[in-house]
Amino acid sequence: PRAVMCSLKMAALRAAALLLWLWPGRAAAAVPLVIWHGMGDSCCNPQSMGYIKKIVEAKIPGVYVLSLKIGNNVIQDMENSFFMNVNDQVREVCSQLARDPHLKGGYNAMGFSQGGQFLRAVAQRCPSPPMLNLISVGGQHQGVYGFPRCPGESSHICDWIRKTLDLGAYTPAVQEHLVQAEYWHDPLKEEDYRKNSIFLADINQERGINETYKKNLMALKKFVMVKFLNDTMVDPPISEVRQRPSQGDRSTAGDGTVHRGSPGAAGNGQSRKAGVPGGQGGPSALLGRVVLHHSPPLPPLKPRGSLM
Repeated sequence: PRAVMCSLKMAALRAAALLLWLWPGRAAAAVPLVIWHGMGDSCCNPQSMGYIKKIVEAKIPGVYVLSLKIGNNVIQDMENSFFMNVNDQVREVCSQLARDPHLKGGYNAMGFSQGGQFLRAVAQRCPSPPMLNLISVGGQHQGVYGFPRCPGESSHICDWIRKTLDLGAYTPAVQEHLVQAEYWHDPLKEEDYRKNSIFLADINQERGINETYKKNLMALKKFVMVKFLNDTMVDPPISEVRQRPSQGDRSTAGDGTVHRGSPGAAGNGQSRKAGVPGGQGGPSALLGRVVLHHSPPLPPLKPRGSLM
C-alpha cells in the first residue's frame, strides 16, 4: 500500500541522516553498511530495502552496502522472515559477514523492524568482524504481544500466525519454526516466556547475565533506536526504544528516537539515562531512556491489539 511505502521511504531518509551523523566525514573511508530487512520483506525489494540501499549509496559515495538475504533467492528470503529459526538465521548472517572481505575492518549495521533485534543478536554473539554502530529502525527489542496489522500481501500469513501464537507460542514446535514466536513476549505469561523463549529471552539475558553478550554489546560505539510514532504493525510499539512495556504504552508520545552513546547498561540489571560519551555530538532530541537487561516484573496486563 502507498502509506506503507511512504513510511518506509521516510524511515529510509531518517536512517540515512543518522548514518551521515555517525560517519566521520569525507576525509575518512566510507564504513561498510549491513542492512537486515523486516517481517515479510526481502533484501532487494526496490520499494523498500533496494530503495534504502540506493539512498545510502547516493549520500555516502563509495560506501559498500550489504542487504542481507537469508536463502537462495528473494522468495526464500521473504519466507524465512516468517518460518526460519532466528538462531539459525543469526548463525547464517555471522557466517556471511565473516566471509565478506569488505567487512574485515568493521561495519555499521541498520536493522528494520525485526531486523533490528536480529542485528543486536549479531552484535552480541559475533564480534568478528566488529559491528561499529547499530541503528535499529522500529526493532522490537522487548518483543511483541500483538500483530494488529501485517505488511502488504502477508496478511493471510499473519492471520495464521495469530492463531498459532494463541494456541501455544511457547511450545517447542512453535518456538523452533515460527520467527514471531521467538520474540513473542506475553506479559500474562512471564515465566513461560523466560523459560521457553529460545531467542529473545536469551539475547535479553532473562535467564542470567551472559558476560560475553555484555562485553560485545558494550563494544558498540553508538546504538540508536528509532521508534515509529504511529506503528500499527506491532504491539506494544514502546518495545522499539526500551525493554519493558508498561500500562499506557500505546498512548505514550515522544520524539521517536532514542540514542545510546554506548550500550553500557547491557547486562547490569539497571536502566541508565542514555547519552553521548564525552558529551560529543548528537542533538539533544536523541536522548532517552533505555533498559537492556532485567527490570521489575510487569504488572498484570491485558494484551492490546489482541490476537484473540
